Amino acid sequence: MNFNISFIIPYSNRHFLTNDDRLIKLVKMLVKVPCCEVVIDFQGEIDNKLVDLAIIYNQLNIVVSQNNTSHIYSPGQARNRAVAKASGEYLFFIDADLLCQPCLLSYLLERSRYLSSIGKQAFEMFPCFYLTEKETKKSNVYFEKYLKSYLSGEIDLVENIALASSCLLVNREWFIALGGFDVDFIGHGGEDLTLIHQLALHYPIAPLPNDYSDNIKSQFPGCYQGFRRYFSLYALAHLFAGRFFVHCWHPRPLTNAYHKKRESNDLLLVDKLNDCSTHFPIVNNKSVKLLQKNCLVDPLLLSNFKKNYRDWLSSVQEKYDYPVGQFPGLFNWADGVKKRSSMKRKFRKLYLNPRLFFIDMFKL
Repeated sequence: MNFNISFIIPYSNRHFLTNDDRLIKLVKMLVKVPCCEVVIDFQGEIDNKLVDLAIIYNQLNIVVSQNNTSHIYSPGQARNRAVAKASGEYLFFIDADLLCQPCLLSYLLERSRYLSSIGKQAFEMFPCFYLTEKETKKSNVYFEKYLKSYLSGEIDLVENIALASSCLLVNREWFIALGGFDVDFIGHGGEDLTLIHQLALHYPIAPLPNDYSDNIKSQFPGCYQGFRRYFSLYALAHLFAGRFFVHCWHPRPLTNAYHKKRESNDLLLVDKLNDCSTHFPIVNNKSVKLLQKNCLVDPLLLSNFKKNYRDWLSSVQEKYDYPVGQFPGLFNWADGVKKRSSMKRKFRKLYLNPRLFFIDMFKL
């Protein structure tokens, strides 16, 4: 059977997360999408429920990887292994902790056909909300509520947002031609942003800004700099159209070496972003103009990207009836809302990324 999309899921047993049925729930939803397959790179002991699903659904393919405890888990390598077994014209990368509305999955199918009409270089990227621990533990999911709460500048439901995320719809042959996920990244972070970098170079939404390689993180998209500001252009319109994913909270044990690699991966990422050479053809100017139109990128933004970025964010909000005065969340928290700051969070940052900890400390 010819599949339009292969959903790619990397998964490793997580003993720190009790009663972990997220993968099963996600697979049950994905196998119902017509003309699509689900490919899981699974590391660890397979749940019998997952085996039963594989027996029922021919479009579910489980790639069992060796569980080598001496090596740090690499989601990029896991995704590459799954892609090697995939047969869909397009790939969509999704993780077990993600949720979305069923209509978004139908949109992906529709969008894959649209991208195919443009060329292999065309891709889509979707934003992702990160739910709070308290909200994750609730049984019901309210996507509209999350969007409105976040845009209102509240912090009870959503902790953060990633406009540039690994929720990517990419042509499979093009992904392979680009080399897949960079295997230099081991552990947490970097491999997804490097792939987006490669995709964006060949499907540019605007000229690259001078600060493109700056790896400066920010709580608010309105304060984005460098590549995060640039990548956000691809995803912002999806956010206001309700086409986003939500990431469920889970523990992140400090003893897990996977998280300890974040600082070294951040430094490696900057090196990768400084290489802006292209080894394949870039899409034509007509495709770039169409991309800009679809993403609501206007001439004013293009005339001075750095200066006009915040005004552009505001104008997109206004088009979707979210006036910044009532919905300041992309720029700051609402009046009276205070950032949660605990010794636990500070210790975690000091342990995982001491360089960033001291930079932030001297900003105070």
